Amino acid sequence: MGKIGMVFRAILDGERKAIDIVKELKEKLGGLEVEVADYREEPIGFGVSQLMIFLVGPDNEDVSDRVEQILGETKGISSFELDRISRI
Repeated sequence: MGKIGMVFRAILDGERKAIDIVKELKEKLGGLEVEVADYREEPIGFGVSQLMIFLVGPDNEDVSDRVEQILGETKGISSFELDRISRI
């Protein structure tokens, strides 16, 4: 089975630090065999920042849906979108 790379763009609500959100995501995504390959926080403006999250996981039919569910349940993320996905 192959692997896929996913890039998510998450808007942070300012309640939590980006590093704390990433630590939580690493724990939750580990059960899906998805790893956080890299991340970076970027300021957008007016005190709002976004978190670019680079993930690598198995090429399963529902893996991106399950990742989106976890992101939606993560405190500190106000919204997110799947920016890119590709096989690697």
